[in-house]
Amino acid sequence: MKSLSPRVLEQRVYLNSFPKSGTHLAELFVRLTAAPATERPWLGSFNDNAWSDDWVELDIFESRLDEWPAGGYFKGHCGYSPDIAEWLWNRDIVTLFVYRNLRDVVISQAHHIMNDEQAEDGDIMKHPGKHLFRGMSFEDVVTACICGHAEYPGIVARWQLYRQWLDEKWVLPVRFEDMINDARATGSRILRYVTGQTAAFYGQHVRLEREIHDELVDAQLALIEQHRPVTFRRGVADGWRDEWSAMLDQVWHMSGAFRANKELGYE
Repeated sequence: MKSLSPRVLEQRVYLNSFPKSGTHLAELFVRLTAAPATERPWLGSFNDNAWSDDWVELDIFESRLDEWPAGGYFKGHCGYSPDIAEWLWNRDIVTLFVYRNLRDVVISQAHHIMNDEQAEDGDIMKHPGKHLFRGMSFEDVVTACICGHAEYPGIVARWQLYRQWLDEKWVLPVRFEDMINDARATGSRILRYVTGQTAAFYGQHVRLEREIHDELVDAQLALIEQHRPVTFRRGVADGWRDEWSAMLDQVWHMSGAFRANKELGYE
């Protein structure tokens, strides 16, 4: 069968992720297979920059899907809903779900609360409700991220809103650690999935020639090297180990986070 260019079938890609799991890094892997759907291609399911459990109006979310341009991608933090999964599937939208060691997530969230991050377009990305954490030590903020604080739920409650994406067999799971530790294999996997799943939606089969495949993966890696995500505080896996304490470990176990993280294979 003749090989097809990744853009021939004009795939539509949804890059979904659990917050602080490497959304911006994963976006660089996707850019060689699709273009931003809009100037700011963001589509999520929660208010307060996805740190709350307050769902947006799902009819508004669905209407955005009908505006999805061919060959375009959106990114966002979208909790699991059978309706949303069905909407994406019925509209032939290739979907990735990015996640990470939950210990690293709470450490990254704590830094996000205590420090602002500036995006390439100049926007300052702030955690909502920063005043609620004012005067806290870093360890106290991490504890708040684990257990929840004021109107913001803890790590287990938030993860439960997303975890069922891992049960959708047609959705590609992507681990942050794999993007960091084996970028080439991860890039290949994403490339093959996006092109293959798009072809399947069209009732076709696509095979990338080795030369084209290798050129695209090389381009992915070059793009990552050129555009280091601003949210890359350190850009390593298991960085939580350098900032953890015995007290945090006790809180981690008592909160149920240890069990949730173990189910993901991280404990």
